[in-house]
Amino acid sequence: MYILIGEGLGQAAQKSPLSQTSSSSLSQQLQDALRQGAWSLAIGLSLLLGNRDVNKLTDMVFFAQRHPSRQNQPLTSDEKQQWIRIRDHLVRPTLAKLSTKRTPIPISVASTGTKVDPNIVSLIAKYDDIIDRIALAKKVDSNIVRGIIAAESGGDPCKEAPSGYKGLMQAERTKDQFDPEVSIRDGTEKFKNFRDQWLGPRLKALGIDLKSVDKETMVRWVTTAYNAGHVTVLKAVEYATASGNPKNWMAPEHYQRALIFSGGYSVRTAAASCLKGLDGDTLANELAKLTHMNINDIRNTYFITNKWNIEGLKQALINEAIKEWKRWRFKGKGCQWWKCPDPPPLEDIRKQVSNLLMCAVQFKYDRTPGYTNKIIRYMQHYDRLRSGN
Repeated sequence: MYILIGEGLGQAAQKSPLSQTSSSSLSQQLQDALRQGAWSLAIGLSLLLGNRDVNKLTDMVFFAQRHPSRQNQPLTSDEKQQWIRIRDHLVRPTLAKLSTKRTPIPISVASTGTKVDPNIVSLIAKYDDIIDRIALAKKVDSNIVRGIIAAESGGDPCKEAPSGYKGLMQAERTKDQFDPEVSIRDGTEKFKNFRDQWLGPRLKALGIDLKSVDKETMVRWVTTAYNAGHVTVLKAVEYATASGNPKNWMAPEHYQRALIFSGGYSVRTAAASCLKGLDGDTLANELAKLTHMNINDIRNTYFITNKWNIEGLKQALINEAIKEWKRWRFKGKGCQWWKCPDPPPLEDIRKQVSNLLMCAVQFKYDRTPGYTNKIIRYMQHYDRLRSGN
């Protein structure tokens, strides 16, 4: 079910099936969205519930990422910067988007919708024979493969991501991935390995049988591993299980903590978004905090001809944050991941890492639900075609 928002939020709500949806139902959907980190959806649902205040919406997202007991307590200077970034780079752009055009918003977080891009479907159809043959040989549902292709490349065999991954399924960084058959073979094998070798046995040790869960849940777990690594998923499930509910593995306090441990995110990929709009003084202070350099030394290096070298400051921050990323991930500790000590709780991590590193984690986290939802949406589209519905 979708609600169209835009062209005057009140009018849009009247044109939508909102009257069929109770306020309590929307409130529950809002809580689900916050718990799963679907921030744009949460903002849209808040609008439907009559919450349009920018500061209150920013508070909603900000405190959903921290322990509720921290609410109503004074923010540290670092937390204030995080709050401002959420307001300027998430809440305000989302409000602008929803206010300027009619935007479909799914009522249910659990539902991934049914709409697919016919152009993507047409592109994927070119490889049907290869997909079916390889999926059958590797004992993977061919429609899952199609879903991964839709999310990873949109059916473009020549796609190359900023991270260097290439081809239809973005399975590897090698040039042979531009060959559709090689990419489909390696991507399907990668999915199978995540499912059968890396996730299955260890989830079973946590009391979760991957073979007995429903298809959507299995695909969400395995494709999240495909996107961020099996260590990320396993640690998130482990943290959630220790907290009493393994189903909450995507909650920020579990999944973001797991990302810090695994390193399954990219500082460089997130940097453009995280550093956008920051002035020279802010960048210089961030660099001073991260490097423990004297601010005057930074000024002598980057304040040239009476103006800040913004790009130089950004690159220096990125380089330092990458060093920080290496220190926190388990590989930087020289131990096997299942034997490495866990990082502290997320609330404590935030106090110890740079704003840029935490923003990079948030950047990855924010995009994960959309990625897995797209895979499932296309998979379900092909399942309906297969069943004749």
